[in-house]
Amino acid sequence: MSGSKPQYSVLERNRDVLAAVAGTAITRPGEITKRFVAAMKQ
Repeated sequence: MSGSKPQYSVLERNRDVLAAVAGTAITRPGEITKRFVAAMKQ
């Protein structure tokens, strides 16, 4: 992951990711739970 977009800060990127994860958790709790469990098993 190189800094190809220096004006796009890590905080903004993380905020977008967290918002997407939160939205998924609210709309599809089963899907986010399965992905979390799969990630923990790796």
